[in-house]
Amino acid sequence: MVFLAYAFFSHGITPPENYIRTLKLASKISFLPYSFSAVLFSLIAFSLYVPITSFVIYESFEKTQCLEVIYFAAFLIGCLLECMRFFVPLFELWKSYSAFLMFIGNSVITGRLLCVLSLLFASLFSETEQRQNAERNFVILLSASVICGFLVPLNTTQTTSTCMVLWGYRNVFFVIRLSLFLAAVSVLIVNAIRKSSKDLRYTAVGVTLLYIGYSFLCSADNYVYFILGSVLLIAGTFMYLHSIHRLYMWH
Repeated sequence: MVFLAYAFFSHGITPPENYIRTLKLASKISFLPYSFSAVLFSLIAFSLYVPITSFVIYESFEKTQCLEVIYFAAFLIGCLLECMRFFVPLFELWKSYSAFLMFIGNSVITGRLLCVLSLLFASLFSETEQRQNAERNFVILLSASVICGFLVPLNTTQTTSTCMVLWGYRNVFFVIRLSLFLAAVSVLIVNAIRKSSKDLRYTAVGVTLLYIGYSFLCSADNYVYFILGSVLLIAGTFMYLHSIHRLYMWH
């Protein structure tokens, strides 16, 4: 993060040329103009969010065997992989074909799959009887994300406004991620109703805010998305971690 800030303020970062704004709606709204600095600030936000949240989790859940926290670690890894987009403008990788550029693109896609799958796994496999399967499930989670992430085809001749190479089957990829997210929230809501748990309802709300904020930050090529994404990500994370902490303290 320090290196990123230094490169930014010393004008050592070159914005991509002929970029594509993948969110068509943003390009048509006057108060959502493209801002390269907003993209960099979103990457800084991710780089700050991961260590700070990791510290909070360590302090809050050190003495509890919380399965949700194990899967949330995968979410943090996914957020950290977003920071790899920083290398695209730093080394001007969009100017020519590069194996490193492809690696960055596939790594970011892996991270985005990892984030949504981690929330689904936390919803599905958080019961006490799943404790002995936690390591196996975590390996499956990582393996599925890496395999699928590196199978997605990339178009290295086109760069998006968020310093990401354009990838194939974008609509299919969006529908899959949305479906996985809705499945995760649905499981939480069903469990909340079945157990009449107020904390599980808060967990569902927290997951929703967290993922929406994360999605805005991933797409932040303007200050509105950056601010909205940061606020929702922080609020959702606090609500999610606080609710599962109450669940485990209660038991």
